[in-house]
Amino acid sequence: APYDAELHLWLGSAYFELKRPGLAGWELDSALITEPGLKRPALAHLALCRAHLAQNDKVKAKQALSAALVLEPRNAEALALKATLSGGRPAGPPVAPQKRPR
Repeated sequence: APYDAELHLWLGSAYFELKRPGLAGWELDSALITEPGLKRPALAHLALCRAHLAQNDKVKAKQALSAALVLEPRNAEALALKATLSGGRPAGPPVAPQKRPR
């Protein structure tokens, strides 16, 4: 089991849900270096991005996000996180302008 990348990904996600981002990060890093590798490593990078954000480390969060986007440039979750990290709001339907009261 220490050489099971999918298990490390699962554990990292579980630790994140339990509000333990430090442990989540450790497991997610382990998932990314374990051989054989993950089927979709972008998912681990995205989870790692969220763990770094939970620890207020925007630099590492952006690095993890960049790695995810290299692997899956059209991933909707990655694109939404990118918009959030760049100060914009996540992509969604356009908001209709409101009329000003007279």
